[in-house]
Amino acid sequence: MVCDYIALYKEAQTRQYSDWIVGMNASRLYTLLLQKKGLQGVFSVGRVQTPTLYLIYKRQEEIANFTSQPFFELAGNVTVHEQSFEAKHNQRYDTKQKAMDILQSHGIQEGEQDGKVKELEKAKKKTRAPKLHSLSTLQTKMNKQRKYSPSMVLEIVQGLYEKKLVTYPRTDCHFITENEFAYVKQNLTAYQESLGISFSVKYPAARKAYVDSSKVQEHYAIIPTKQVPQLERLTEKERDVYREILATTLAMFAPDYEYEETKVIIDVRGLSFYKTGKVEKNRGWKVLFPQEKQQKQKEQPAQLPAMKQGDDCMVDVFIKEGKTQPPKPYTEGNLIQVMKYADKDVEDEEAKHILKQKEGIGTEATRASIIETLKNQQYIEIKKNVVYVTSKGKILCQAVDGTLLASPEMTAKWETYLAKIGRKEGSQDKFVANIKKFGVYLLEQAPHQVATLKGEINQVTEHSHVGDCPMCQTGKLQDKGIFYGCSSYQEGCTFSLPKTMLTKKLPQTAVQSLLKGKRTNLIKGFKSKKGKKFDAYLTLDLEGKITFEFPKRNRGKS
Repeated sequence: MVCDYIALYKEAQTRQYSDWIVGMNASRLYTLLLQKKGLQGVFSVGRVQTPTLYLIYKRQEEIANFTSQPFFELAGNVTVHEQSFEAKHNQRYDTKQKAMDILQSHGIQEGEQDGKVKELEKAKKKTRAPKLHSLSTLQTKMNKQRKYSPSMVLEIVQGLYEKKLVTYPRTDCHFITENEFAYVKQNLTAYQESLGISFSVKYPAARKAYVDSSKVQEHYAIIPTKQVPQLERLTEKERDVYREILATTLAMFAPDYEYEETKVIIDVRGLSFYKTGKVEKNRGWKVLFPQEKQQKQKEQPAQLPAMKQGDDCMVDVFIKEGKTQPPKPYTEGNLIQVMKYADKDVEDEEAKHILKQKEGIGTEATRASIIETLKNQQYIEIKKNVVYVTSKGKILCQAVDGTLLASPEMTAKWETYLAKIGRKEGSQDKFVANIKKFGVYLLEQAPHQVATLKGEINQVTEHSHVGDCPMCQTGKLQDKGIFYGCSSYQEGCTFSLPKTMLTKKLPQTAVQSLLKGKRTNLIKGFKSKKGKKFDAYLTLDLEGKITFEFPKRNRGKS
């Protein structure tokens, strides 16, 4: 038994070693290479963060390069028993002429035509309650509903856990054991009172979709504890997250959501038009989520009028034009799911299988922090909950394009062999040696790839400097954080300008004037060493030193 643990320890240790070797060396490598191209700052690279960034970049590029194409559909406003609805033929056409040809082949013209209800099928359907929450599903749901970031959700649910109100948050499991089910069932009344929503218990016994000890490993799903809080004592965000966890837990006892689906086919001279309608029969478990009702109603198919097969109708036929739409950009909530299901972006079947087994890249506990790292490194920014790759992020993605650093496959290949180490079928030394070889490969190949980067780098470097260096005449004066320095520093030019002089922050326009050999406008608010305030113009002498020019005093007439 001890040997089994040692093998697992070796697996984890090897993963740690390898992450460090790649992260430390690749970060320094790309930082130095990109700084030589005139870029500033540090470029952090990692086995998980970089493929994640590349997935966002890839989607952003798909959107930017997407060319919308027109398409044409055959549609008809159907009137039956004095009620109307729109139905569509189930084909799309890339030109209007092709759509018109189909109409003409059936002897149909645009406008009102006689039609008939060819087929009518009604079916009663139901859906059971959603799965119990893992951390990732909770993060995704709260981002969609409340625009809370994944890191914020983790922080909130961690706080609820520390208050002993919910179970352990960093879990990837959607199941509980019989023990948890028993105490939840025992507290049903108190939970319903806390939530303020009552419902009839339809499923008092445990169901495999929610209660399955065989699928619970280190931790079970996130559910409320026996301790039921007074919601008014929680913050607004804590209430939102707690109510979501509580409602999802209670939903497994509630009735199914039931509806009637109607599918109708309208025939117009042998051409079929289709429509699906939906009528809600029993909200069931959905009563626990009242905040979602309005949004879901907008998405539901329309209710169709009463009709039966063989009924006559009138159909106002027309050609409907549309345009293909680009893929949607990622939200922070989407990003959690993109990382979890990264196998969908991998072509290699073996790598795809491994990623599916490992549930993507990152873990439930680390995905939110990885997204935060990408923000802190200024690789991505969030605007109205949508994730965008910055210019800095684009440059790194272009620099690692085509390497394993850009693909989730790297994680898959690593995890395949690491699992062998855990089973005593692989060697730590062999794996680490291969990682070192990968590092050497990057050292050889990365300079060539970075050398080819132009467009995005030029755009960034143009905005990173404030003017030409007046001393060496070849370098650019760049923002170095607390001062402006010449980009030709490594070639020997030491010229620099301060951002602040005598407690006064210098406007960038003043710095640009100095670089052009001009006197600045009057700058007010300098403070001498003795604490005396004064105003002055600034100029740059031949040696590159700033000098003061004081405004002339207006003595007036004697």
